[in-house]
Amino acid sequence: MGNANFANFDSKSIKDFVKNNFSQEQKAKLKRRDFMVLSDILNVEMPDDYKMNFFHLGMLYCMDVDKDGRFYLEDLVTFASDTMQLVQDLKGKKLQHEISG
Repeated sequence: MGNANFANFDSKSIKDFVKNNFSQEQKAKLKRRDFMVLSDILNVEMPDDYKMNFFHLGMLYCMDVDKDGRFYLEDLVTFASDTMQLVQDLKGKKLQHEISG
């Protein structure tokens, strides 16, 4: 995640972003499926504050819960929630380190 600015990184905004991107992808391609595939995921443009590398195999592996190559909305929302929890934990540890530092 590099030098991402996590100031605006909160649970609601990332979940909304995931849901909006999912529905936009379905509408844009007029798809009648309830999942995205790798090419759909790789075409997602993240806002500047959310620097995630979807070309990283580990990220793709974590996002595909049942490892079938299909990325369901529930999978993406779960991944976003887990990511938010990690970011919050890291923020807390950074603050503790700065205070004790």
